[in-house]
Amino acid sequence: MAPPLSRRLRDLPIITLLLFLACVVVFLLAESQGSTRDPRTLVRFGAVARSLVLEGEWWRLFTSMFLHIGALHLGVNLYFGYSWAVPMERLLGHWRFLLVYLVSGVAGSLASVIGQQVLSAGASGALFGLMGATLVALRLRAGSWQALWAHPPIRQTIIMGGLWLLAGPFLNFDSFAH
Repeated sequence: MAPPLSRRLRDLPIITLLLFLACVVVFLLAESQGSTRDPRTLVRFGAVARSLVLEGEWWRLFTSMFLHIGALHLGVNLYFGYSWAVPMERLLGHWRFLLVYLVSGVAGSLASVIGQQVLSAGASGALFGLMGATLVALRLRAGSWQALWAHPPIRQTIIMGGLWLLAGPFLNFDSFAH
């Protein structure tokens, strides 16, 4: 027997879908006005840059999490992000999930501004914030970090996150936002 409609709607990752749809729409709009690999287009559509933020354009800390640098960047963030976002939205509920996502995204953008002088964009700060929140939630359930580490999928996620951080400088990723 299928669960009641109210439960199915509650379990639908609607905020994840809306956030990712916003990323796709912003990408398509930016691409229609130039290339999302062109710094001028990125600046016009809200990428974060230390100089611009320090000049008062604080809104870039928010907008940059919906803008991506090329189709590959967007695709990778959506692919990996979905596997972190959906379970977290179900665990936290729609509105707490949205709060964690947005605060993490702004914090990632701020870390990028503080840590380096480059033009940056993408949902990675928000997604790594979700990964961190997921690990904290799972750690609370497991009772200890050792018990958490004993689960192979969780261990794989932690290792993958660490590898992304280490690889960032070599692959021209914004490790500060991560």
